[in-house]
Amino acid sequence: MRDWQKAAPQWIARIHAENPEATPDELRKALRAAASDFHGGTSGGQKVWSKHCRAYLARMSGRGDFRADGKETVWPADIVFPWRGESTAPAYSSPYPAEERANYRNRVEGDAVIERVHIMPRQDGGEDICQPHVCRECERERTWAAGQTRG
Repeated sequence: MRDWQKAAPQWIARIHAENPEATPDELRKALRAAASDFHGGTSGGQKVWSKHCRAYLARMSGRGDFRADGKETVWPADIVFPWRGESTAPAYSSPYPAEERANYRNRVEGDAVIERVHIMPRQDGGEDICQPHVCRECERERTWAAGQTRG
């Protein structure tokens, strides 16, 4: 069985050796012409080939991303990538009040665990304290990215 991840850089190196003075656009055309010989129509080979070609062309063009028209990839100001740390919006904040409190329910043994708990209203006018390991609001505060509105 063929190891696509090892074979793709070798093929790309061979194509580059055949065209040492080529521009990034000419290299892109040469890589695209050699694509079907490399992957033979298999979906796995197509994915690996395109991944390695993108990385190679980005390196050759001196940019972090390569576009066929030669322009830089610039995203509009309203598109935010929270996983890159670009977000200015606060993380998820629960509408229910929360406080640090001793939690005797979730302890393994010994003293109570001090945890952040939400105070949930009941229909009869009282209030319940959440259990952080199963609480929807606690899970959202832990895992939701800044600006996320749906899980």
